[in-house]
Amino acid sequence: MREDKARLWRLRLSSLSGDPAALYDLACACELGIGQAPDANAATRWHRRAAIKGEARSMAALGQRYATGQTLARDPVEGLAWLSLAVDCCAIDVLRRVFAWQRDDLAGSMSPCEREDASARAHELAQAIRRRGLLPLRRRT
Repeated sequence: MREDKARLWRLRLSSLSGDPAALYDLACACELGIGQAPDANAATRWHRRAAIKGEARSMAALGQRYATGQTLARDPVEGLAWLSLAVDCCAIDVLRRVFAWQRDDLAGSMSPCEREDASARAHELAQAIRRRGLLPLRRRT
């Protein structure tokens, strides 16, 4: 347990630099309960920070959370947007294929209008991440 707490603190310290991989690792540590009780809400917050920095694995994690309603309000359109971004941003072929499978599975259960909304949202998110590193709030219609 002592080693787990030390590992968690090392992850927290490395995440202070804003390194996307460190933020992703911290999110996973929170999810798994390394050095603390499992905390899915904290994991979601860290995934969001990593996703804003361009971490594809965190983008996919956010997409799944929106799609299923885990720690976030269920929003399949937002989920599809994040999964689409994950596919576009992932540099690892095997992961990109997994994210594409998740994206396509979710898209298959949505209407064409919802898929179009998700595509527009993914474009909006990508622009915001590239320009400012900030996420715009999703406009509800």
